[in-house]
Amino acid sequence: MVSIQKYEIVSFFVAAFFFIVGLGMWIAFWPIFNSELRANYKLEGNVDGSLKYAAYLYANPPMKNVMKFNLFNVTNPDEVKYLGAKPEIIEVGGYAYLESEQKKYYEFSDDKTKMFYQNYKRYLYSPEDTAEGLSYDDKILFPNSIAAGAVATIFGPTSGFSETAQLIASIGLVMVGEYPFISKTVKDVLFEGYEDPLLDVAHSQIFTSIVNFFGYGAQLSYIPEMRKFAYLAGYNNSYDENYWINTGYKDFNKLGFVESWAGLKELPESFWPTPKARQIKGPGHNAQPPFSVLVSPPHFLYSPPEVQHYLSGMSPDPQKHTPMVFHQEKISGTALQVDVRFQVNLPIVNNKRSIMSSQMPNVIIPLFYEDSHAVVKDFVMNTVWLGIIVVPRIIEYLKFVLVFVAIGILTVLLVIRVRVKGSVSVV
Repeated sequence: MVSIQKYEIVSFFVAAFFFIVGLGMWIAFWPIFNSELRANYKLEGNVDGSLKYAAYLYANPPMKNVMKFNLFNVTNPDEVKYLGAKPEIIEVGGYAYLESEQKKYYEFSDDKTKMFYQNYKRYLYSPEDTAEGLSYDDKILFPNSIAAGAVATIFGPTSGFSETAQLIASIGLVMVGEYPFISKTVKDVLFEGYEDPLLDVAHSQIFTSIVNFFGYGAQLSYIPEMRKFAYLAGYNNSYDENYWINTGYKDFNKLGFVESWAGLKELPESFWPTPKARQIKGPGHNAQPPFSVLVSPPHFLYSPPEVQHYLSGMSPDPQKHTPMVFHQEKISGTALQVDVRFQVNLPIVNNKRSIMSSQMPNVIIPLFYEDSHAVVKDFVMNTVWLGIIVVPRIIEYLKFVLVFVAIGILTVLLVIRVRVKGSVSVV
């Protein structure tokens, strides 16, 4: 009988340890990992009212978001106004802004399934991210949105104005100096705003009194509240209504889904024409421009050819103009890079009853498009890389190594024992 050697006992226990640990990793790692991942990613608050780490990052997104605005300069305004010519458009951009946001006044529902907040956004002009040769003070010639809005309200098919009132308004628009196109600086047209004579008149007490005297007081509701006009007037340092979102507490797959916005379960009919388009089904932020516009992909990508046919200067490119591109880490769903692009367009309508638009063509003119590129900051990228990619990959390899090393040790021990036993039998 061959006695058991001390090295065999040690080797056997080492092999057994490796096998048990490797098998444990094989069976238990992913269930434990996914459970911990969900526990750490769901949005929760501490007893003292502060936010846990995941909720804190959600409230203070650790991303650098560079928003580049590309504006469209109309090069033949007189031909368009007087001859009904096709608008010739030149894209000028991109003027860069750094967007930051912070969710404030947060609270959680009693069952911890929903989180309330107001989402405040701030935009800061970034010269270093702006395309070379461009300046915040560049001037752009673009459609006069205030005048176009007035024409649509006063002379449109649902107008409540009499023919006499429309005639007076038509003359009045010319007298105050309104023109279908206007030239302003980029800083004024985007955020800072510029004064408009029609807005000044519309907000004057004498105008209000005259309109009320002639029985058109109800039409005053169409006048925008802004005293200065800008495409994004009032957006800087403001919040876009109240949110209730899903915290993922009961269903991790619904983490971040918008439960209600501005107290609504679906968007207003004025936002989108169909019930499906108005549904609030997932994460996102909704905003409504302060004037009547049409929203599309940049350069009318995916739009019918007829839309581009009545314009000169559109060059849709799927590589540059795809509306949304998300780069996510697959396991956790962490958004590592997000590209959002949309174009704001102004419909121009030929209206014979308006002096200002009697020769204008029926056309949709692009005003600007935004190209937003957001990337998570390095510390988040490093955390995701280490904790969700590197560590699981190491465990994935290590479990194979441990099990096969254990089997290898036991195999070697068995071979040695068989040989030793065979040599003893021969003797």
